[in-house]
Amino acid sequence: MPREEMFKKIVDCRKYFEHIEPMKHLPTDELRQAYESGRKLRIGYASPDFRFHVVAFFAYCMLKSYDAKRFEIFCYSNCKENPASREFAESVTHWRNVTDMSVQQVVDIMLADKLDILFDFSGHTANNF
Repeated sequence: MPREEMFKKIVDCRKYFEHIEPMKHLPTDELRQAYESGRKLRIGYASPDFRFHVVAFFAYCMLKSYDAKRFEIFCYSNCKENPASREFAESVTHWRNVTDMSVQQVVDIMLADKLDILFDFSGHTANNF
């Protein structure tokens, strides 16, 4: 496919998201001030792979060795859990198994958790959000 045609298709994808209200978040300066004031930052990680999976291997240190005095960790798991999942669940501040929930239910939970930063470990892979 010619580059121009590929670019047009990418730009045209925006129409699928026009009806979605962008999420509001703290400006970077406010987030920095919150952190510097000693408030724990609320970090969320979402993944369908918080199980015996390569993504879990990648995330292992972030979920096991974070500074609990500075960060509150929320995990949103969208998978059939196994012993690796349970190990992660015991390591983080909050574990949310959101398997079989609608996207809106998951969004509502995340908004209620008042996250400062959210990482999506799934991208365009199976069972993503």
